[in-house]
Amino acid sequence: MTDNKFNPITKFFGDKVPQDSELPLDLSGAFADAGIKKAYVIMITGRCGSTWLAHMLKDAGVGVPMEYFNEQSLRHYTGLVGADTIEDFFAKSLQEFSANSTFGFKINPTRLFWLGAKLDIDRTLVRGGVEWIDMRRNNIVKQAISFTRAQMTGAWHQIRGEGEQDETVELPQSIFDDEYSDIRDNIWKNIRNIVQQERSIDQFYANRNMKPMRLLYEDLLDSRASVFSRVVTQILGSQPEDAGISLPETKTIKIATEEQWELDMLRRFPSEIESVYRNR
Repeated sequence: MTDNKFNPITKFFGDKVPQDSELPLDLSGAFADAGIKKAYVIMITGRCGSTWLAHMLKDAGVGVPMEYFNEQSLRHYTGLVGADTIEDFFAKSLQEFSANSTFGFKINPTRLFWLGAKLDIDRTLVRGGVEWIDMRRNNIVKQAISFTRAQMTGAWHQIRGEGEQDETVELPQSIFDDEYSDIRDNIWKNIRNIVQQERSIDQFYANRNMKPMRLLYEDLLDSRASVFSRVVTQILGSQPEDAGISLPETKTIKIATEEQWELDMLRRFPSEIESVYRNR
């Protein structure tokens, strides 16, 4: 499914396959074996509000959608369930990381294609009634700035009640001056990566005639209850009778300089950024 020579998921699990099987594996039967009645995939591009949505779904008992196939967390999650092969990890994840017979996970396009080297995505996740939710952020400049800030400080997420993450790296108030070209370059790198991810997953959808549910971070921010209600209905097929959905007190990590950084980028690269939006 991917021509990438570097595939950390393949590297992590190795080449072991069950007897009389070949890669990629069709694990569609694992859902029924684990008693899963509803399943979903949240397709992300990072810094798009998916962690916020995931905690809302978890708190509402609609699965526990985390990044189980992120190469940086594979060792943690495989250790929790005691698995060393992809088929064992997938089967045990359905049991251990589900809630109310519902299982979901988050993944970005690159990792989905990496996963496709081990797991038959079409037979396991596309043709089996799994719901797909595509979450993006309309303001790609702020999304890229959020990536850059997190990369510089190491503070990626903040959930209320889980303690504050201190940003020990001092950030400049403005990045307009020449001395901050490295920060601007990193923002551009993140913009290009986001665009590439969006295009690759859109091609994936088009090739399969898929119509995923599409969400924007800005809509979740503006109309949290109604958007969340739509998501729950999409996953479960109907709104639960106890529609008193719990909306956790999550918050975004926002720096005072974020608005200024965006203005600096727009002042430095007005036509280039407009081109990104027009061709996105």
